[in-house]
Amino acid sequence: MVNAYEYCTSHTSIFGQGLGISEPEFEAMVDDSYKTSDLFGECEKVVIAWSEAMTSNTAQRYRQTLEDMKEHFSETEIVEISMACAMFNMINRLNDSFLAGPGIRGFQPEAVERGPGAQRRGKRGLRVAFC
Repeated sequence: MVNAYEYCTSHTSIFGQGLGISEPEFEAMVDDSYKTSDLFGECEKVVIAWSEAMTSNTAQRYRQTLEDMKEHFSETEIVEISMACAMFNMINRLNDSFLAGPGIRGFQPEAVERGPGAQRRGKRGLRVAFC
C-alpha cells in the first residue's frame, strides 16, 4: 500500500470495514501481499494497483496498469474509480500538509466572513475570495 499515512489508514479503514473488507485483507494491502493473495480477485487486484499508481503519481509511466483496468471496467467506471481515489488523495495531502491527524488539532484557519463574494486580505496583502 503506497499510502500509509496515519490519518488515511485510521479513518478510511472504517469505510472499508463498512464495505466488508476484513482485517486480513487490510493487512495484505499494507505489505503488498495482495498481489499474490487469494483474498482478492483479479479485478480487485487491478483496482488496488491502479489506486497505487495514482497515489504515487506513476500511472502515466506504467501504462499496463491502465490497460489492465480497461480489461475489467468501462471508461465511465474507470473515471469513477479514479475520482474516488483522487478525492482521498486530495484529503490526505491536505491533512498531511496541515499536520492533521487522529486526535491532532492541525491547521485552523482564522475565522473569516463567509458568503458569496466575501473577501479579506491575507498576511502579504493578497486578496482572498471565498465562494
